[in-house]
Amino acid sequence: MEGEIVSDISKTQYKVLQENIDHYDKHVGTLIACVREEQRIIDAIRPLGRAIEDSALDRQWALDLRRHEKNYIIYKEGAAVHNVYDLSKNLSAGSLN
Repeated sequence: MEGEIVSDISKTQYKVLQENIDHYDKHVGTLIACVREEQRIIDAIRPLGRAIEDSALDRQWALDLRRHEKNYIIYKEGAAVHNVYDLSKNLSAGSLN
């Protein structure tokens, strides 16, 4: 196949084409990995938020947690993941009950 392409275009153009394809392939792989990681985070946050909301003694705290969850899932706010983590860590340490 390379021979057919090279016969229609110059070897230099073929090399540039191949470099662009390799570059594209690399970045598509990175994009797919990022999407999978984002889905993993969402899958971890949702049940955590529901469980904590159901058992929280402080209703306002539970609502804050769900708000951060929504901000990440819907609006893709990266800081919201850290907020959920911090609130969860504080709850597990018993400082929010």
